[in-house]
Amino acid sequence: MSLATKAVAASGCTTLLLPARHHCPATIAHNEDGDRAFLGACSWVEVEPDEGLAWSSFVYPGMLPGHTFGFNAAGIVQTINNITAHDLQPGVPRHIIGRAILDTRTLDEAVEILTRTERASGFHHNLGEAKTRRLVSIEAPASGCVVRTVDVPQGHANHLVFEDFAQLEQIISSSSRDRQAAVNRMLAQSTFAEGAEVVLFDETVPIYKNRTDDRSQTLATGIFTIFADCVEWRVHAAPGERDVLGGTMRIVP
Repeated sequence: MSLATKAVAASGCTTLLLPARHHCPATIAHNEDGDRAFLGACSWVEVEPDEGLAWSSFVYPGMLPGHTFGFNAAGIVQTINNITAHDLQPGVPRHIIGRAILDTRTLDEAVEILTRTERASGFHHNLGEAKTRRLVSIEAPASGCVVRTVDVPQGHANHLVFEDFAQLEQIISSSSRDRQAAVNRMLAQSTFAEGAEVVLFDETVPIYKNRTDDRSQTLATGIFTIFADCVEWRVHAAPGERDVLGGTMRIVP
């Protein structure tokens, strides 16, 4: 395995997007996977700036918050999946863009940021909005942006899957390919009906990464249940350490 592929393998994440149905709220659930060296060294930050919206995010040491999972007081939820498309260019760093999403007040405003063209590189963004309970899946490499409304349960790993980017060269690790296939299969079987954790804690592929022979480790799992007036959130440290953090964020008018 090349050094570049090893780096990608240590940057994996898996996200589930479960749209609102009938009287059931929408849910975004996310495994944050990173280098094993970060296990136990990351933090959860809750920020109340003098100006702007309060927001919360999982954060790596020494890195700008916003490229993992988090939400703000306007009810915008964001989780990020790393992608490695070969279309880098001079421009705004993707971590800056991820942080900017946490300052938006509406889903439309967040989408407007991502459809701008001056990105240096990109991420896959999973976004939800409490006021409308809308979910969107956005693939945004440097060279383009495709926004899809989520009307049926779906998942995303760490490579571009929209046919719009079929001709764009990218690195696809075996882990990402296997996790995407496993999530698709489990969603087709409605496994998520027993809870998002049933899917995200699956170690047979593994979707949940806990292997001693792999650099990559699931560092935390975030579950965001999106209602019209609030976001209920939980963070699991591991399958055996659930709900280590959590609460309810009431939406500001």
